[in-house]
Amino acid sequence: MFGESQVGLGGIARMRQRWLVGLLVLGGLVAMRYIPPLYLLVVAVACLIVWDALRQRARTRDIRRLAQRMGFAYVGSALPGNFPLQRTSSRAARSISRAVAGDKGNHELVLFDCKLGLGKGTFRRSVVAVRGQDAAFGTARFGPDIVAEQVGEWAVVYGDRRLLLIEEIEALVSAV
Repeated sequence: MFGESQVGLGGIARMRQRWLVGLLVLGGLVAMRYIPPLYLLVVAVACLIVWDALRQRARTRDIRRLAQRMGFAYVGSALPGNFPLQRTSSRAARSISRAVAGDKGNHELVLFDCKLGLGKGTFRRSVVAVRGQDAAFGTARFGPDIVAEQVGEWAVVYGDRRLLLIEEIEALVSAV
């Protein structure tokens, strides 16, 4: 006659509870010396590596979708030959990834992620550049950690020591 109550933990709360129980069980096994602590350290490092790889793969997928949606070409790790990377503040980039190039109206657009720095000072940065008559990003709102520079005919915008969110890239491209 009466249905069962739907009261209970939400999906995220339930997942957190399972993780907490798992960690408590694991801690108990380590304390009883069933599992050596070094083994846990190796597993934790492996999990971090896998997590980073999955994040990078998801970002690549999102950038490819953005390029397709906006009619641009995903070019991977190559930049157009006419982009003056060596004259920008990203000239010391050790690697370029997820590069996209295309035209919007009478403006040439390039966006990419790059890795800068060495050792513990390594960081990733997203760069969005536009070239053309009156090259600018219009009324796009820039946050306190978004840097803009002018390099010849190119207006270049990048996240200071961080990757821009897909939404931020879309807003910058749409403002051109």
